[in-house]
Amino acid sequence: MYTIVNVSPKIQALIDSTQYLDSLPKYSSVGCYPYFYIDADNNVLCADCASKNDEFDQPLTDYAANWEDSELYCDHCSQRIESAYADDDLDSITDDTEDNEDDLDLG
Repeated sequence: MYTIVNVSPKIQALIDSTQYLDSLPKYSSVGCYPYFYIDADNNVLCADCASKNDEFDQPLTDYAANWEDSELYCDHCSQRIESAYADDDLDSITDDTEDNEDDLDLG
C-alpha cells in the first residue's frame, strides 16, 4: 500500500480506503470528481504534488473535490486543477472569444 508521512487522519483514511499504490487519488472513486489537497499553510496542491508530500515542510491536512472553481491552481507546480462542472463554461468562453476575433475588422 502507498505510504505517505505527515498527513492528517482524514488523508490517512483516504489512503487506507483506496487501492492506489503509488500516489494519492486525483479523482474520487464515486463520480470521478477531481480532488485537490490542502497543506498546513493552506496551500492548494494537485494530487501529483500532494503525493510528493515528503519533499515539503508542511503536512497535508485536508482534501476536497473541486466542483466549480475553474481558476484553481496548484500552489507548488502552478498547474490548473480540473473542476467537475466549470470546465465546459470556461471552454465555451474561450471558443466565443476566438470566434469574435475572426469577425474584427482592424483595417
